[in-house]
Amino acid sequence: MDILVTNNPLVLDRCKSCVHIEYLDAPLIDVLVRVRDLVHLGHALRTHPLSGSIKPNETLYKSVLVSGKHSHIDKQSVHIAGACVLKAQSFPLRVFNERVLYDMQIVDLSLISSALSSCAHER
Repeated sequence: MDILVTNNPLVLDRCKSCVHIEYLDAPLIDVLVRVRDLVHLGHALRTHPLSGSIKPNETLYKSVLVSGKHSHIDKQSVHIAGACVLKAQSFPLRVFNERVLYDMQIVDLSLISSALSSCAHER
């Protein structure tokens, strides 16, 4: 079973009925670290952790889809997930106002919804 790792409350609300969600009430870097850890446990990336060409310091929300656990480690997923954590750590943290935060949630929802078909828009 696929797992959607997210810190986006909008994704949690809109997608909880169609995919297993691991929700983290945590910063973006924690989402990327959790995805990296899952990949090391045998899950594979289904979506790129830095999708949409959005730099880690330009959003606070991230949703990443990983596969169910396999008996082998996907080396490409390990490489990508690890590189994304390092990339995110290289950017300084920024502060955003509430309106911008909501916009960030909408952008993240839009990016992940294509991977989840129409699940995010069923409400």
